[in-house]
Amino acid sequence: MSNIGEIVDKYAEWDKLVEDGKKEINKIKADLQKEAVSQLENSKTKQVKFWGNDSNCATATNTESVKLISIEYLKQMIPENVLADFVKEEKDYKMTDAFKKMLAPICLGNYVEQKVVDIIVQLPVSDDDKKLAKKKLKGVWEKDKAFLVSIGMTEDDAEHWAYFISEASAW
Repeated sequence: MSNIGEIVDKYAEWDKLVEDGKKEINKIKADLQKEAVSQLENSKTKQVKFWGNDSNCATATNTESVKLISIEYLKQMIPENVLADFVKEEKDYKMTDAFKKMLAPICLGNYVEQKVVDIIVQLPVSDDDKKLAKKKLKGVWEKDKAFLVSIGMTEDDAEHWAYFISEASAW
């Protein structure tokens, strides 16, 4: 299998088989879950086991969970001194996707300490194309490369400049 095309075709074939297998597993799981719901309904039992012919076993469990939606409502329902014994306050910080996109290259060291505008000035294109580039180049390598090719750069040059633009956009 030294031909890369054959390798890609073989990979695609196996990938399709995996995808089909996952779909079939999900159908089987749904059938098992329907049967479990039926058997666990009106029962205090929280778990049911299904046995196959070759000692295969599938277990379905009915779980109960509590999700806190309003702490203020809970405070009204249960005295605060009791709540303090059973409820732990945590602060959870979530980063926006834009911030993650900006922070990841900095943490990984995939950036250059240069502004995108400084790189655009160096592009071997006309001044009009540079003005357009200031609007179009966003640091997304594939899109930037396609844009640079569209204004007349070779594939290799576009890849090179798109790389620097993506690294500069992180800075």
